Amino acid sequence: MAELLKIKDLQVHFFTDYGVVKAVDGIDLTLQEGEALGILGESGCGKSMTALAVMGLVPFPGRITGGEIIFAGRDLCRLTEKEMRRIRGKEIAMIFQDPLTTLNPVLKVGEQITEAIRLHHEEGDLSPASGRRGFFRFWEDRRRREMAAWKKAVEMMEKVGIPSPELRMEEYPHQFSGGMRQRAMIAIALSCNPRLLIADELTTALDVTIQAQILDLMRRIKEDFRTSILFISHDLGAISELCDRAAVMYAGKIVETGSVQEITGAPFHPYTQGILASIPRLGEKEYRIKPIPGNVPDLGDLPAGCSFFPRCPYGQAKCKTELPPLEEAGEGRQVRCFYWRQIRAQREEEGGIGGELSFAGD
Repeated sequence: MAELLKIKDLQVHFFTDYGVVKAVDGIDLTLQEGEALGILGESGCGKSMTALAVMGLVPFPGRITGGEIIFAGRDLCRLTEKEMRRIRGKEIAMIFQDPLTTLNPVLKVGEQITEAIRLHHEEGDLSPASGRRGFFRFWEDRRRREMAAWKKAVEMMEKVGIPSPELRMEEYPHQFSGGMRQRAMIAIALSCNPRLLIADELTTALDVTIQAQILDLMRRIKEDFRTSILFISHDLGAISELCDRAAVMYAGKIVETGSVQEITGAPFHPYTQGILASIPRLGEKEYRIKPIPGNVPDLGDLPAGCSFFPRCPYGQAKCKTELPPLEEAGEGRQVRCFYWRQIRAQREEEGGIGGELSFAGD
């Protein structure tokens, strides 16, 4: 597969009255054509800010202070806003976390889908030709384009599973259920056949049956459209359902990458192990959830060494003062931990993720 997206040493900092907040602190990621990559982590670890950086939508007072975002051979960090507008929505589309606040409440859903189609449609010269015939030809061409956009919007609503699409096109966002609003957002994102689709917490606040339907829809999009997906979530179950590979983020850094099977079956980083240990296990009555103690550190006042050190059961004095590098841990695997080899050996002895993991304070 060809490489579609490559993020190299990306840094997104927010300059506030209280200091510099390192929301994204030097991450490296790659995404292949037709692949789904999941970014996993707690709230505030930098997942969504990474996506906004790719879209060129980092909010004030933040800005990209370093690194490269190479998409289809172009560095997005070096493009002008006008150039980014041509890419945004057409080649890279994003589904935001809360569709109710993303969709315009005073516009019909159909109008919002057709707007995206019209915006990126090559309409050529819209100025009316001289004379009476030229004027009417101009409006006839415009009417045809409007009808074509409306027909494409109805098709997209049908493809994402919205029933009676012709009727729902005339409704407002508040008349849609949560799952239908999410489908409408997906329809808007897919309306211009983007090469990369970014989904930010797509299944948050949806009940489990709707979550399963949305994830099934995303799988079909990936297969039918050959769309690459960057899937951002704090739900490891959702990532394992949809994605081929996963990257675990903590405090603005990547701490582990690998295939979904490797991340869920044999995690090497203590933080990834902690995420797995905090997930309930169906059918195991004696199993106790082991939450990770403490909280995510303040991104404006990160410790000198490993950011996970205050919460880590394996932490040593070296971890407090030195930042571990992101090391190769096998083909397609990377881990940011000084002691990942010992952890791997220990997990193999304990039988993979079935072994016990004790955190400080248990």
